[in-house]
Amino acid sequence: MKGTETEKGTEKGTEKGTEKGTETKNNIIMSNRTVLKTFFETNDVPTESEFADLIDSNLNLAEDTTDEISEGLTNKFAPTTATEAEAETGNTQNLRSFSPILIKKAVEALESIRVRINAGLVTSGFTCGNRIYLINTSGAGFDVVPPASPTAGDQFGLIDATGGTSSTNYPYIRFSSAGVKFHGQSLNLKVQKTNFSVLFEYVDAATGWVVIRGSYS
Repeated sequence: MKGTETEKGTEKGTEKGTEKGTETKNNIIMSNRTVLKTFFETNDVPTESEFADLIDSNLNLAEDTTDEISEGLTNKFAPTTATEAEAETGNTQNLRSFSPILIKKAVEALESIRVRINAGLVTSGFTCGNRIYLINTSGAGFDVVPPASPTAGDQFGLIDATGGTSSTNYPYIRFSSAGVKFHGQSLNLKVQKTNFSVLFEYVDAATGWVVIRGSYS
């Protein structure tokens, strides 16, 4: 019987040891489930070495280090890492883990927006403060004047809250009439994209306001 086990252990151990499912750690052979299952197929008589392989391939709370146990549990049960696209759209309901890079980007994005949303819908011309304004141009377009006497770092934003913006009904942002520039130019700006959102930040007198964040559908 021992001869048979030794012969079988040598045959199967050598055969499986060359497969990707087997690795050696701290001089102990460890196999994945696919390899381990081959040791216990119909009519098989598992050898001592195969039982040892089965035991060594599993975590042992009495012997394994905290790091090894943590790593094993993390690899088995951790959710799939979120992709950058999933993080940006935020439309998946599946459990995801976030890498340090994505967390850093999220924090930076939040830090870049220093103004709050103004309460209520705006439906006619107005002068902005350091706020993000929810606008409704479905009835008609109107003029928007940037904040007066801005200083570096001031921000204001607009969001098409009702999807009413079009090529005929749109906010007309009058930078030139406010005596400041837009990306270094004295001009006014038409925003004609439906469901748009845009955030401006003031740089200095020479540059004026610049777009730091924006989107549309």
